[in-house]
Amino acid sequence: MSAEPRLSVVLPVHDAETHLRMALTSILEQAFTDFEVIVVDDHSTDGSLEIVRELAAHDRRLRVVVLDEQLGVGGALNVGLARVTAPLVGRMDADDIARPERFAVQVAEMERDTSLGLLGSQIEVIGHDGAPEPMFPWALPLTHDETVWQLLFGTPICHPTVVMRTDVVRDLGGYDPGVVNEDMELWTRMAFVARMRNVDAVLLEYRMPAAVHAVKLAGWQPHITRVGQRYLERIVGVPVAEAVVLALRGIASERAPDDIDAALTNFAAASLLVHAYDRMRSVGVLSGDGLESVSGLVESHVQELAARAHVLVAGRV
Repeated sequence: MSAEPRLSVVLPVHDAETHLRMALTSILEQAFTDFEVIVVDDHSTDGSLEIVRELAAHDRRLRVVVLDEQLGVGGALNVGLARVTAPLVGRMDADDIARPERFAVQVAEMERDTSLGLLGSQIEVIGHDGAPEPMFPWALPLTHDETVWQLLFGTPICHPTVVMRTDVVRDLGGYDPGVVNEDMELWTRMAFVARMRNVDAVLLEYRMPAAVHAVKLAGWQPHITRVGQRYLERIVGVPVAEAVVLALRGIASERAPDDIDAALTNFAAASLLVHAYDRMRSVGVLSGDGLESVSGLVESHVQELAARAHVLVAGRV
């Protein structure tokens, strides 16, 4: 490894002893070798720290930072980012498995395409036992345009798969530890300053049993809506009602609105979506690499919203 590695991998850990050794081994055994691993122990109370220290004693690429209090994922990541020495920073979680070719593929592509600020990958979802977990198709977008468009509705990037440019992340101020979905929030800010996409290859085995995913997704819906709302407001330059954001995402509001109110909300969401698309083109958020696909998505979303509104109106006639 050179004095300054080409890649720094930041991995936050909190009580992850069950799968931690396997996760770290999958990094240390990568085909690409010019990296450091910065493990931030977020005040673990199990045997996680002992596992990290044992591996670090045999591999000088592994560095350990121990926190005296638990900061959460966003806070722990910022501590790790402050210690990164490489021009590229990769992410990894303490229970996932990196495929052997992962960093070789991503570093080569980031060095080839200097316009990229972030590069993720496809994933294979696995359960607690490491076996493939049957879930819905999880195809992540391959173009920047599709990626930033899908940020209006959720997270089109799997956080532990990413490699990012260190200076881009630092210039943005790192992660916001005040939000639960710190990854999506960072992507919404990065969309205005750098390109991002995923490669068309599975480079990570993502440990997320279907039952766990369902619980997490349900709990994260308000946070996804809130971050998406801020993103949309920055794009269009005016406040956007939460009800409109919920309509865009196909989620009913907790209150039961009058059918006419709901219809008007869906019509407003359709109009706002077209305006957002135009604004994203004019301010350069859309770069043109997936414009045809996004245009088709806009048309599909608008038709769906309009049809939903017409059904509501027809029900009152």
